[in-house]
Amino acid sequence: MTANLEPQQVAVQASHAALEAGSLYGAQLSSHLVLLTIKDEYLLKEFHQELEEKGVQSVLFFEPDYNPPQYTALCTELISENQRRLFRKLKLYR
Repeated sequence: MTANLEPQQVAVQASHAALEAGSLYGAQLSSHLVLLTIKDEYLLKEFHQELEEKGVQSVLFFEPDYNPPQYTALCTELISENQRRLFRKLKLYR
């Protein structure tokens, strides 16, 4: 998620992205939800591209109701142990 989200929007945007990813990649009983932040929309789109280049399927969520409309969250397919390193540069949402 982008770091500029208001706290009350974090769950909403994360849920939107998770719902889209679940419909694309299928929900698994062993799924985990980890909320990480990235500075802004530009870096979010850049990170999405990086994941795609490394073979990790992900979906960006576009929030049309924001002013200006923007990408706010990303959700991936299930991540393997080896793929976890790709997320080290992101901060855990607190």
